[in-house]
Amino acid sequence: MKNNAFTKCTLATALVLLVSGCMEEKIDATGCWSADTKTSFLALARNGVLQALTTQSMGVNLRGLSAAEFKAILDKGLTVTADAYHVANADPKVGSLTCGANLSMQFERPDGKHFSANNAPTTFQVFKGETGHVYSIENGLSFARLINDLTSD
Repeated sequence: MKNNAFTKCTLATALVLLVSGCMEEKIDATGCWSADTKTSFLALARNGVLQALTTQSMGVNLRGLSAAEFKAILDKGLTVTADAYHVANADPKVGSLTCGANLSMQFERPDGKHFSANNAPTTFQVFKGETGHVYSIENGLSFARLINDLTSD
């Protein structure tokens, strides 16, 4: 009788583990480099770089330009690109991805002078949201790295 109860308990435990393993939702890792993710990530990254450029320029002689005029010049001449998209982590419990990519930026001043910086590793998150995916870049250190690495052509 004791052996039969042990067998039933073991089978029940195995069944629970098997069913719970099947119920865990799979995460599509290609979500780190889908077209929507790339578009959203680049928009966030560009805004972050623009904000970092604007902030770092505070107190600099803007040659008679207002802060808004200066930001408009930065906005017009700034291009941010990314490559090497990859998955860093996946959390099936909440259905989120932690992704990575390498950021690069180019800036052209109104006088035609070009500046660029490349290969700033950046991580970002893709979460499930009420109306679709939500994208987040938690750490702006890669923006500062790009700005510090700017070189003229």
